Amino acid sequence: MIYHKLEQYNITQPGKVAVICKKAKITYSQLFFQIHAISHWISVQVKSKSPIGILLPNSLNAILAFLAVPLSEKIAVPLDPSVHKRNFEIILQEGDITHIITTKKFKPLFKNHPKLICWYVEDLDQFKIVYGVEHDHVSLLNYYSPINYLSPNETAYIFFTTGSTGAPKGVMLSHTNLFTAASNIVNYMGMDDTVVESLPMPLSHSFGFARLRAVLQSGGTVIIENGLLFINKVLENIKTHNANALSMVPTGYSLMLTTYLTYFKGIAPSLKFIELGSEAMKRKFKEQLMEVCSNAIICMHYGSTEASRSTFINFKKDKDFIDSIGKPTPSVIIKLLDEKGNVITQSGELGEVVVSSDTVSKGYWKNEKLTKEKFKPDGYHMGDIAKYDKNGYLYLVGRKHDLMNINGFTVSPKEIEIVIESHPWVVEVAIIQKPDQESKTNGITAYVVTSQPVKLSELTKFCKQELESYKIPSLIIFLEKLPKTWSGEVEKYKLT
Repeated sequence: MIYHKLEQYNITQPGKVAVICKKAKITYSQLFFQIHAISHWISVQVKSKSPIGILLPNSLNAILAFLAVPLSEKIAVPLDPSVHKRNFEIILQEGDITHIITTKKFKPLFKNHPKLICWYVEDLDQFKIVYGVEHDHVSLLNYYSPINYLSPNETAYIFFTTGSTGAPKGVMLSHTNLFTAASNIVNYMGMDDTVVESLPMPLSHSFGFARLRAVLQSGGTVIIENGLLFINKVLENIKTHNANALSMVPTGYSLMLTTYLTYFKGIAPSLKFIELGSEAMKRKFKEQLMEVCSNAIICMHYGSTEASRSTFINFKKDKDFIDSIGKPTPSVIIKLLDEKGNVITQSGELGEVVVSSDTVSKGYWKNEKLTKEKFKPDGYHMGDIAKYDKNGYLYLVGRKHDLMNINGFTVSPKEIEIVIESHPWVVEVAIIQKPDQESKTNGITAYVVTSQPVKLSELTKFCKQELESYKIPSLIIFLEKLPKTWSGEVEKYKLT
């Protein structure tokens, strides 16, 4: 939301609950009042425009900090509470962070940073909600006039993301980027002020934060959960608070549909809105999710922190195409470019995904080289290879730099992964190429996780039945689990 418009905080029902957390409920008027109070306090404390870090678990305090910092004309840098100390040090340095809003739980992280000014929420009166006091429009405006000097295109947040390559990079997002992404979600899913959403995704990442903004923008209520470690508690709260919406990565839904299926079936009929994304999902789970959540609009997005919600697919409307990533979101233009930069016009031809939209980031913080490589006049180059079918649905084939050259044939690791994952006992697989000139093999290596023991010979035979000979892995390695980012993206660089 762009903060200078009161209507965009939906203070039309000031007494309505906006956020439900573990120990608190906060109404829309309290939320509006509190973020303005905090933002004015920050403005007094910090005169420079240096970025302010926010290291807080999913909580009411995290929401207040995330919304208040940009309102004070500062740049907010959300930090993942599970961040490795090594990456934390890099982000502090690269992000030019001089102040951080955090909790005393994380004090050990700051012992080598005596110049870093830490604001602990436990000690700040500004974060203490005055309960039982409601404010009408007039008193709110008299107390804190809506700030009207923020530029929609100014950087509001820097989200540091590592993805599958390992190196943290700061994605700059403007007020317009975030407002447009939230609007795309609201409009595509038909959300309104009846939404009551359970949100266990980290607010410090773009998926969870965009869902928070979408719910508030639609005038609904969001139930903040601190992750999926205690899924039983998430399910209990859905029932207790009559939630009708749930957003998670596919791994979360896979758990719901297996380990917690009986309990999930009990609350599933009440769900009306479901969004998932950030990683692939097996077709069998997609079909099962549609069956169990028969009353829900189930949407899956494709995008990245740099280009949020670039495509959507509605599982039920588009059930014949659920292996695709859907079609471009109405406000998004997607082109596929060949190796020479020409726009592909024929269905079935492979090309790199290039996105143009108001959701596309301004670039990478203090990294002009990478910004120029990825953000070009024709749009943001996602690095993904895809193809359109004759009906206009987009299908991912693989990462641009992952494509393998096998005996003159271009081979996508994703194609091989999909085939091996179709084996009934294979849970997941990652394919990489390790060329070995001496052995004369194709170098294709499969890292496989199974639900029960599978003989190497059996899996090799399965591959021979389903794949061309040059696509069959030369080496199959069984692992207990694959290295992944928080969102479930496999970190292939750790397998090389």
